[in-house]
Amino acid sequence: MKRTLLLSTILAVIVGSTPVLAAESVQVPAMAVQVWPEGEPGQMLVVVSAEIPPGAELPAAVDLPLIEGAELLWSGEVLGGDPNADIEREGTLVEATGGQALRIGLESGRVAQYEAVTGRLAVDGDEVSGTVRWLQSVRTPVTRFSVRLPSGAREISVRPAAVLDPRRNRAGELLYTLPDREIEPGDEVSVDVSYRRAAAVLPASGSGQGGGAGGGSTVLIVVLGAVAAAAGALALMVHRRSTAEQAQP
Repeated sequence: MKRTLLLSTILAVIVGSTPVLAAESVQVPAMAVQVWPEGEPGQMLVVVSAEIPPGAELPAAVDLPLIEGAELLWSGEVLGGDPNADIEREGTLVEATGGQALRIGLESGRVAQYEAVTGRLAVDGDEVSGTVRWLQSVRTPVTRFSVRLPSGAREISVRPAAVLDPRRNRAGELLYTLPDREIEPGDEVSVDVSYRRAAAVLPASGSGQGGGAGGGSTVLIVVLGAVAAAAGALALMVHRRSTAEQAQP
């Protein structure tokens, strides 16, 4: 069952499944932000991850910036295999530079992640558009951005412009890798996306059946940024808690 928590109404401290870790154990790794229009129906989904270095001792913790007003869907440790084996953890809401952050404890894995929706998309016929305003409320050496678009998207506009040709997974979804950014705490970056949805697929004459796209249970595993790809660094996995078959990229 999906647990949701409206960030604008939660208390300053959330009682999690593990104790709050000491401040000296908080790590400052590179971060990845994946913007996913229609990751939830009609909404903008954002997936934020950070991986601590191999030599860092466990337990540890990571502070991930929160977008104001976002609705948290999942947070915890990503172990890198079956998403159902990942460890769901509530975090601690902490004050940060210009905003707030979610502190996630790590005991078994090295990747902290949360998934949240940040509001409704603008939809006009088959045209979809939205903006994510990312406030870098905690210090990090680099923030890596990407945009994931649904199968069949056309007339696509992504700003900032992608640095690589888009990748496509087996479900037909596209992943655009945006420039890596070194962002000072308190500074903001906007990611703007617009596209047209795929035209409706009409049934062949006499077939009586139409085509259909896969559901939201797709898991997309990506390495973000040219530097990250070369180093084999950070991977994102989206947790779609569903009994539906998951399509692999």
